[in-house]
Amino acid sequence: MGQLQQFLYPVARYRGAMDGYSAEFNRHLQLFAQRVTFLASLHTGGKLSTDETYRQLLSCWNELRPYLSLVVEHQPLETAADFRPLEAD
Repeated sequence: MGQLQQFLYPVARYRGAMDGYSAEFNRHLQLFAQRVTFLASLHTGGKLSTDETYRQLLSCWNELRPYLSLVVEHQPLETAADFRPLEAD
């Protein structure tokens, strides 16, 4: 990864459970968080409208959603049952 890519998309070392699903979810969660941070900054700076920011955030969320099942499938039933992802309009 080039220096600009490392600067724009930093990835912290994962220190959680070393199973495949947790590490995979963490990778996608970090990308989601980075994109949300960029969108919030662009919206705050007036570079993105509220509607466009919402559309982009919803797109980011929909890209993360398939990976949420990695976590839910490996949780105890009472925890998994409490998880209700946000619904798109």
